Formats: sequence, structure tokens, C-alpha cells
Amino acid sequence: MFLFCPRLPKRALFCCGLFFLITCSLSAQDYSLTAFRNSSLAAGSDGFYESLPPGYESSVKSYPLLIVIHGMGQLGNGSTDLDKVISFGIGKRLDDKSLPDSFNGTNDTSYSFIVILPQLTTETNSAETVNAIIDSCLRRYRVLTNRIYVTGTSMGGGILWNTVGLNSASSARIAAFIPMAAHNTFYEPWAENIVQEHVPVWAFHNEGDETVLVYRTNFWVSGVNDMGADPQARKTIFQVNDHDCWTQATDPSYRENNMNIYEWMLSYSRGFDVLPVRLLSFQLTADEVSQRVIIDWQTGFEENNSHFIIERSADGLRFDEITKVNASNNPAGSVYSATDLEPLTGLSYYRLVQLDTDGTRTVLDTKTINRVVTTIINGLALYPNPVTDQLTLLLDNIFRGRITVRVINAGGAVMSSVVLEKQSDQMKSTITVASLAPGYYFVEIRGNGYTERSPFLKK
Repeated sequence: MFLFCPRLPKRALFCCGLFFLITCSLSAQDYSLTAFRNSSLAAGSDGFYESLPPGYESSVKSYPLLIVIHGMGQLGNGSTDLDKVISFGIGKRLDDKSLPDSFNGTNDTSYSFIVILPQLTTETNSAETVNAIIDSCLRRYRVLTNRIYVTGTSMGGGILWNTVGLNSASSARIAAFIPMAAHNTFYEPWAENIVQEHVPVWAFHNEGDETVLVYRTNFWVSGVNDMGADPQARKTIFQVNDHDCWTQATDPSYRENNMNIYEWMLSYSRGFDVLPVRLLSFQLTADEVSQRVIIDWQTGFEENNSHFIIERSADGLRFDEITKVNASNNPAGSVYSATDLEPLTGLSYYRLVQLDTDGTRTVLDTKTINRVVTTIINGLALYPNPVTDQLTLLLDNIFRGRITVRVINAGGAVMSSVVLEKQSDQMKSTITVASLAPGYYFVEIRGNGYTERSPFLKK
């Protein structure tokens, strides 16, 4: 079956275009687009672009995941070549902010995508690479696991026929996929898996494509449909003499059956519940005195919940387990807490992982914390250290009485001085150091028969 756009009068085209422009202008493009150069999501991919929905960092919601696999012309090293993946198709639309923040799915429910655009290193990368990328995304992001979508162009589209059809497990995890000008030869075992797992397909191609001939898409779509695909695979063949069918296909104004490709994908989901736990909050707190990180989280619903695992990472990619917390499995939810007794210095990633009673593992959230080292000398603690504006002084010892707190530079000159009254074992005070030039300084405390000094660095 070939699908063509009906020819409309110029006035109708103008009105449709005007309506689309007005609609898009009402939806601000507030999603992020971030390059992760030299960051591997999986073997065979050394960098990626990430687009997160508006408000992702400040919410606890989970979102649909869209993986975009590029063509041969966008292969690269994941660093200086990475911008190739945002030079066309969905990547370019994200870069020039021409995609709406959200799209309607089933029952007019609005969804925003987490979009990942990995850069592959060689054309030999295949289903194993894409599946490993999806696995990394499930660990890294809050994903609606019944709404995982994939699309690819040329070489990438061919890889996706392989990925989705590799085996039943690979097919069953994909809610829908869109190959464009896909370069792959029809392979019956892959087609069987796609059909058996009822994976929706919408394929695009140009009739006059001389780079990848259109018969490849025709064979694939006819092949899965002849095997009883439900829903039936669909295809759109543009009457264009070019390889590029993706510019038109990814345009949110291009619609068939009153749906663009984003709405079409969202009209499908896998038929299983997403999570046995609803996470309400996940917070990290650095205790500068004890030099520990406190991890708190709260759930609003639990069912078949076995336990939680806290994992930590220095780079956001390789995580290690640091503690395990048994679940209450309370249908009304619970409050939990854990402590990292030996936290890392600097930026750290903490991941909250939930395990079902059947062993199913789900990443609920990932947060970062930037912990500075606090200098503690004889009960005197200074933090943060290094400091930019406000230096907190914590004095914890048995001395009582009047003390003089002085800030002294490396040459011995007194930069500031204040008199305080210490009335208990622990006293906390704040010193403003914003006006100090960058360099090393000391805080000196003097009392009756008592002197203490500790260094700090002003950034």
C-alpha cells in the first residue's frame, strides 16, 4: 500500500500552515539539549546528545524514551564529530527548537519525550549496541518502560529492523518503531519476532532514492504484513528523487490519519504496568560535620516491592552499590533514609534502584551532589572549603566564654575580626569572605588561654 498526500488548494495549505504555526507558538520549546562527548552509553557508541523534557530535573515523573539511530554519514568519534547527530532529522529539530514540548497520545494524554541521539563509531554496530544503549538509558533516566520507541535513518533504520526483530525479548520491549530509508535485507526470522510480539511499524522511503532503493522498505512492510502483522505495518513512500525522506517525516506538521509520527508512536504502548512503586521524592544532603551524605526518599504507593539499592558513581555511567534498604511494601507508601559513610569528594551521582519481589529491577531516580572537603582541626570545622562567598565556622569543644574570630591572609595580615560569645559545646557562625581576593587564608580563634587556627581557600 502506497500513501500519498492529497493535493490541497493553496488557500487550504496556507490555513493549515498558519494553524500549525499558531499551535506551535503556544507551546514553548523548553526541553534541554546537552552534548555528552566521549561518554559511552554502550560499546560502539562514544558520545551522545540528550534532550530532557521541561521540568525533568525538578519532577519525579517518568517519561517515554525515544532513541534515534543515525545513518552512515553521521558515524564518528563521539567527540569532535558528535554534532553530526543533530545536523538532520529529529536532532536538527531539537537543535533549532522546532519541536513542541509535548504531544498527545492515547486518550489525549500529553507526553514529553526523553530523546537520546547516540553516535555510533562504525557501521558494524548492530542490535546488541542499540539494546545496550536502551539498557543504559533505563538505568540513567526515569523511563516509562512500556513506552520505549526507536527510529533510525538509512543505516540506522536498517539496524533497527535487526534490533527489533533480533529475538522475542528485543521485540517485546519496543512500543513502536519508525525506520526511514532503511538499508537492510528482509530476513524472515526477524520479521517473525516483530509479528509475534505485535510491534507497530511505520516505515518511510522516497520512490526515487538511489542510495537505498525503495524495494527494501517495500519488501519489509509486505513481508511482515503477509505474515499476519497486527497491527499491520504501514509505509509512506514520498514521490521524491532523493535519499532524504526524514526531513518531511520528522516534521510535526506532516500528518497522516490526523497524526504525526510522534503522536502515532504515543498511540502505542506495551501492555504491562510500568512501576510497582510511585516515587514522591529523592533527596541528597551533605553533612559537612560528619563528612557523610544522607539519602532520603519517600514513596506514595508500593506493591510487590522487595527492597531498594543505593548506587553511587563518579561519572554518571559506572555505578557501584553502596547500601541496601528493605522495603515496607506499604500500599500507602513509606519514608526511607540511608547514609553514605564514605562519600566521594567533588561531584557524585546517586541512583535509587527498586527491586520487585520477582527480582525485576527499576531505576527510580538519579541525583547529583557536589561535596567539598571540610577541614576539621581540634573541633574546628570550616565549610565549604574552597569557599566563594560565605564560610561557615563550627566550633565543637568544651571551651566557654568570649572568643575573637579573625581572618588572616598568608602574609599574616588581619583581614577581618569579630568578637563572639561561646555559650555551649557547639557554636556555629558565618563569615562573609566575598570581598577577599582568591588565595589561601586562616581562621584564627582566640579565647582566654585558648587558640585555634585552620586554613581555607578562597576561590
